[in-house]
Amino acid sequence: MGRNHKNRSVSEIDSIRANKNFRQKKLRVAAYSRVSTDSSDQENSLKNQKDHYETTILANPNWEYAGFYVDNGGSGTKTCNRKEFNRMLDDCKKGKIDLIVAKDVFRFANNIVDCLNTVELLLNNTPPIGVIFEDNNLNTLDANDKVVIEIFALLTEYENELKRKQKTFWREYRTQNK
Repeated sequence: MGRNHKNRSVSEIDSIRANKNFRQKKLRVAAYSRVSTDSSDQENSLKNQKDHYETTILANPNWEYAGFYVDNGGSGTKTCNRKEFNRMLDDCKKGKIDLIVAKDVFRFANNIVDCLNTVELLLNNTPPIGVIFEDNNLNTLDANDKVVIEIFALLTEYENELKRKQKTFWREYRTQNK
């Protein structure tokens, strides 16, 4: 186990030093966004988001820009259908990203299972990879934010379910009233 020094083993002290050194280096920060349509309004929104995140990340002396991952168009209900989201997670596994910034929980994941599984996957990385949800003012590295993130993820899933029911209702209504 190593020599004890003031009730700590050498391996524990080395581990503490390694964590301090990790936090002293610049964090590689990536941004993630998702839009549900290919409309020109969404394209403008993505351009504004990219500009915002590049500026925000580059302005922080402790951060290094690690990219902007965007899923454009289609359903974001399941993360397995989002190519860039999964590429970002692969880059996290490869050690290319230390922190992810997203506008909000809704843009990150649309159902509670995917959201919590992804956050857990990132937190179980060594060292843990955090996600900052900018508009929600939440950080997955802050244990106090965990319950709030779960609530936002649940509300997001509920909102999506309401939208699906509404679309189904109107589709059936139009079909019946032709």
